[in-house]
Amino acid sequence: MDSNLSNESIEQSLKDVQGISTPDMYENFSGDSSMPTPQVTSAIKLPDVKLNISVQAGTAAMLISDITKLTTGDLITLDTDEHASFPITVQDTLFAYGVIVKHDKKFAVKITEMVNVSN
Repeated sequence: MDSNLSNESIEQSLKDVQGISTPDMYENFSGDSSMPTPQVTSAIKLPDVKLNISVQAGTAAMLISDITKLTTGDLITLDTDEHASFPITVQDTLFAYGVIVKHDKKFAVKITEMVNVSN
């Protein structure tokens, strides 16, 4: 997240997401502002928001003519070493590096290095 964002712009973004314009929308139609304004609480709980995490195990470059000849069972050799650390991205932003491991009969990623994301 951009560290230059003000609290005001973050609050406005949350209101936009919730479809709430401003608290003054509760003012009665006669213009009488003596009525109490109800408190608007955020419906968004940030810890409950799911983000996409991706691990790129490697890349390969192939000619189109070779790609069109691929069949089931063919191998594509990636440009990474079998023990290399792979980039882990959160919402397309580099977050950490990790290695592929096996966990409960599934592949998993063990984080080996955190990236400074405060910039």
